[in-house]
Amino acid sequence: MLGLLVSASLASRLSRLLGFPMSGSTLLRCAHRFQPVDTVAAMVGVDDFAFRRGHRYGTLIIDLARRCPIDVLSERSVSSLRAFLAAHRLSPSP
Repeated sequence: MLGLLVSASLASRLSRLLGFPMSGSTLLRCAHRFQPVDTVAAMVGVDDFAFRRGHRYGTLIIDLARRCPIDVLSERSVSSLRAFLAAHRLSPSP
């Protein structure tokens, strides 16, 4: 979290003072991997794709308002999509 608040070099110096030394590049990697708490998406897009053409397919779920992926499902069945939408408080529109 420190890497999100200040520059990487300052965060590195502060982390040493706080007793958990980390390099600036490590803090940047952590900042790039940071996923904010999920909010309920107003509009989602769903598409299927091939992990391996003709053999394995998956489902990609995208938040259309933020233009970023929400999740990748390992199969493309309707039941798995419904389960995902129910678990994340999203309901399919008719």
